Amino acid sequence: MTAKNLFRLPILAPMILMLGSVSVSAQSTDPEIMATDSSASELTGLTDQELLGLFNKSLADNLADKCKMAAMLSEIARRNFAEGVDAFRAEYLVQCAIERQDWPNAYGYIKQWEALGSENPPAMEWAFRLAYIAEEYDEALDRLEIMATADSPEQLFRLSEDLLFALARISRDADRDDRVARQYRILFGSPHFALLPVDIRSASASNMLKEQLKKDDIGDVTEMLAQITSPYSYRTMLADRLYEPAWPQVEQLAGPNQSKILSRYLQETKQSLDVNPDDAGKRQEYGHALLFSGRFDEVVTLAATIDHSDAGSQGWTEDDGWLLNLEAYALDAMGKSGTADQIFEQFGKIEYNPEENGWLVNFVINRATRLVNRQRWAQGLAAAQIAEEISQKSGSPYAKMLVRQAKLCALHNLGRSDEARAILSEIEEHQDDALASAAEALLCVGEREGSAKMVIKGLQDDKERATIVDALQKPEFELFHSASSLPSIRGELRNHPDVAKTFEAVARDIPDEYIPLIGVKRLELAAEREAD
Repeated sequence: MTAKNLFRLPILAPMILMLGSVSVSAQSTDPEIMATDSSASELTGLTDQELLGLFNKSLADNLADKCKMAAMLSEIARRNFAEGVDAFRAEYLVQCAIERQDWPNAYGYIKQWEALGSENPPAMEWAFRLAYIAEEYDEALDRLEIMATADSPEQLFRLSEDLLFALARISRDADRDDRVARQYRILFGSPHFALLPVDIRSASASNMLKEQLKKDDIGDVTEMLAQITSPYSYRTMLADRLYEPAWPQVEQLAGPNQSKILSRYLQETKQSLDVNPDDAGKRQEYGHALLFSGRFDEVVTLAATIDHSDAGSQGWTEDDGWLLNLEAYALDAMGKSGTADQIFEQFGKIEYNPEENGWLVNFVINRATRLVNRQRWAQGLAAAQIAEEISQKSGSPYAKMLVRQAKLCALHNLGRSDEARAILSEIEEHQDDALASAAEALLCVGEREGSAKMVIKGLQDDKERATIVDALQKPEFELFHSASSLPSIRGELRNHPDVAKTFEAVARDIPDEYIPLIGVKRLELAAEREAD
């Protein structure tokens, strides 16, 4: 999520300043609100009338940039000869700082604007976003709490799911579980909770349940479980022994092959799409639900609304990308991998601009990973090299590890051992960026014991455990990626004595009766193709 997408803030309605008497409130009370442009010194030589004329002409022509307007307003405030300046000036200072990507000052100015107590205060949603990007995360949560408890949910509902999940992810990556818990506690306790997006409700309830069970408090988990609809959460709850006291309720709500919870998720995402039929985000969420339920042909039909041509692909959005990625995996399950190839090839043709479509990193990585998983080594290496270039500018440490994993497996199997060793060293050095991926990468080159050590390390780490436990389940429990023919953590290490001992202390193999519908359908289709 880029700063450019976070801030598209309107300027207050233009006001033409007139000479007049000045109230005390029009005086600058905070020395930090000051001229922001080098040209400000030129303004001091103008008469009051000339200064006002320049300002009014700039407004009328709509040509002045925000920083020059802020400088003029600062000079007007310094001279103390016009009323109604403070809030207008503060907003231009905010806008100027945003244009310069000076996030700490932008947030500081918006707080000063708030302190003025003007009739047109900044929207709390703006202040939350600025606190977030200025990395004032505790203050962002303070503002989230104000929005969540307000009588009107208008400001709260303007926050996107992506932004809320990004804030939680940052806190989690910083080992600030207290902030994660506070964020989801705020949302779960909001009087507007029932109207929040389904994935936000599910994540909030899931986190609340986790915190409660960590305290050895089984209590009444019914309310929280009733809100959890994420299939990923159910996979975790069915496996992790933290949830063992609640397993009977979890299993009942999941149903055979998790059919009950998958049906609920499908229904809720469909309802959201019906209410917002033109929302690409809601469409790809529904696409995920269809995939999880093994309704592959319906995923393909849903994705048909997107222009698949080379020209059309240049206009794809990130949400389009996720739906097309789902379509490709659905086609793989249906035995139509050639058509899936075409979709992924188009991702590789899109003109990349880190400021406009940094999200492309997700799909070029998935493309490379898929090719390598299918043992198409040369193609996979070429795709990984493209993914590496993009991930250097737009990729997280986790994304970069996925690229290393794909490159290592491809290079090793192409016999390029010297290059593979260099990548292996990088993987070992950066293993904490994505421990499960690092462990799988080592298996590619036969480093079973080194991989086992990483897996054990992950099982003993609260932050990494869920991902490692997922990797130790049967492949039929995979909810997203297409099948891989590479050595897997489950296949190579589930029966490793040290891994098994550590795993069984914190988790279990999910019983086969809860293999999700996607896994069941994949098995059925594969069996049909084999029979033919």
